[in-house]
Amino acid sequence: SQKKRAHAQETLTYWQKELGEAQEWLAYAKQRLIRAREELKDAQAAYERARWAYNDAVDRYNRCIRSKESRDCSGRRRDIERAKDRLEMATFRLKRAIAEFEAAKHEFGHAQARADCCQTSVEVAQQALSVAEEAIAWADQALAEIERGLDYADAALRFVIEAEGHVENEIKAAEAMRLFCRKDLNALSAAAIAHRRADGFFESAQRLLILSRQELDYRIARLAEFDRPGLFS
Repeated sequence: SQKKRAHAQETLTYWQKELGEAQEWLAYAKQRLIRAREELKDAQAAYERARWAYNDAVDRYNRCIRSKESRDCSGRRRDIERAKDRLEMATFRLKRAIAEFEAAKHEFGHAQARADCCQTSVEVAQQALSVAEEAIAWADQALAEIERGLDYADAALRFVIEAEGHVENEIKAAEAMRLFCRKDLNALSAAAIAHRRADGFFESAQRLLILSRQELDYRIARLAEFDRPGLFS
């Protein structure tokens, strides 16, 4: 984008320079056309005066020839020659003025077209530069969004790492609890077995106690029978 902007700026600078030169040329061509138009106007007026003077000299010469009183018309003849020379000079000036006017008009047209072309090129280059600057702005914004996204990603990564640490601690705690529970289960199993054994011993003792009491009662009864008087007399 920076390269495109630099290229667009170079293009704009180039066409601005070309436009300046074209405008200078246009101004010169315009002044030339104005001078050529004025010269053409003056040349046309001079030609008309010279043509009228020549025609007048010819008419006076002809009147001199036709006049019976005139004896020498050489002066009128010389007037015709001088008027003819002035007419030829005026005709040459007029032709030159016409050619200059046409050339000036042609140059002005080319200068105007060149200036218009350069003006259009400058506008296009300005638009291209605006587009390039807008593209750079979008790129900068996108870069900022990417950097912001990277910051979010870094924060998320830290959160994940921290969460993984918590999970690992929870896993360790759960493993310890499992081992503890396994020990408790083992202890409970051993206690249950001991309890069952104790119950067995207690039941055996109860049975022995009952049997002992029964045996003792039987012996006491037998002794009592022996102690009765006259039992065996």
